[in-house]
Amino acid sequence: MKVTSKVFLTIGVLAIILGCGVLFVDFPEFTRWQDTFSYILFESAARVFWILGIISLIIGNLLFKRVKKRNRIFY
Repeated sequence: MKVTSKVFLTIGVLAIILGCGVLFVDFPEFTRWQDTFSYILFESAARVFWILGIISLIIGNLLFKRVKKRNRIFY
């Protein structure tokens, strides 16, 4: 389970980094910051990567806490 938690944490970090990369490549040039903010939250493809990354980080953190709490390496 320790390996699984590290895999989830790694996938989460990579997904968030990939989401930032997608955002920088596909970033439109709006004049108002409200347009930019609404594009990032509602229209960008990067939000899918960020959501998957956050979910993966949460699962990995929960598994890591469970392993750390029981002081076991393998189950």
